[in-house]
Amino acid sequence: RSVMISSQFGGSSCSGELTEDRPCYPSKLCQLPPVDCRGDFKCDNGRCINATLTCNRQNDCGDNSDERDCG
Repeated sequence: RSVMISSQFGGSSCSGELTEDRPCYPSKLCQLPPVDCRGDFKCDNGRCINATLTCNRQNDCGDNSDERDCG
């Protein structure tokens, strides 16, 4: 047994976009718990990296905060 014509679209071929993009505006902001980096370096974006990765001329944080104030 095989399907010759799909009944999903009334037997017509599906044409056009299969996805739709639209903006989503949440009704309230998410409250994220504070991050404890313990002995690591805490980036301005909240990410934790090993303290030895600071001031190595590489943007390990992704926001370059690990390369600021390097004397």
